[in-house]
Amino acid sequence: AAALDELGVAGTFLVLASVLLTICLAVLASPVPEADTGPDQARGTAPVAATAAKVRRSAFIYEYILGFCVLFAQVSLFTYLPVRLAEAPFFLANRQIAAIAFVFLLGVVSAPMTLRVTRNDLSKSAISLFFGCIAAGALMTSVSNLYIISAGLALFAAGIFAQQAMLSRRLTARAGAATPQIFAVYMSVYYLGGSAGSYVGGDVFAISGFSGVVL
Repeated sequence: AAALDELGVAGTFLVLASVLLTICLAVLASPVPEADTGPDQARGTAPVAATAAKVRRSAFIYEYILGFCVLFAQVSLFTYLPVRLAEAPFFLANRQIAAIAFVFLLGVVSAPMTLRVTRNDLSKSAISLFFGCIAAGALMTSVSNLYIISAGLALFAAGIFAQQAMLSRRLTARAGAATPQIFAVYMSVYYLGGSAGSYVGGDVFAISGFSGVVL
């Protein structure tokens, strides 16, 4: 918010782009650890490859779709809720809107507590529970009361982080030796959902406002 006030929108994005580029260059320049090619590792290569080959990637299509939906919802809401709060009847300042980011701290609590609350239940019922939290929280942000909006945002964020932890746990539990490949595909689809949420949400927001984004 401070950077936005001082540098404007264009300047702020240039700063963010510079930081991301610096991180990217640092990652590219960092050494890559050598793979362990000892006798034990060599003996285990064939079974691991065989196990990974047996995993049916089509079985994970539902997890991919759910992951897509999770970040689609998150990016859509967190992109266009600030726009709404900056307009009537709220007219919040940049610093006040930036306080929305504090709900991400809920991830520190909700993600680790997910398996405890569900007793390691990775069923459809557990997933439905967290998607229910996401939907209810989103609906609460569509009202004109800041207290209800804040509570809804907290519920929404808790559901989002819990759901992501749940889906990651399901993938790890089911993928076995193919976890790296499966999880890589999942993360690609997950971030694709975020990009789609931002883009599609913009068209919906222009046509029907924030209520359309929520729906």
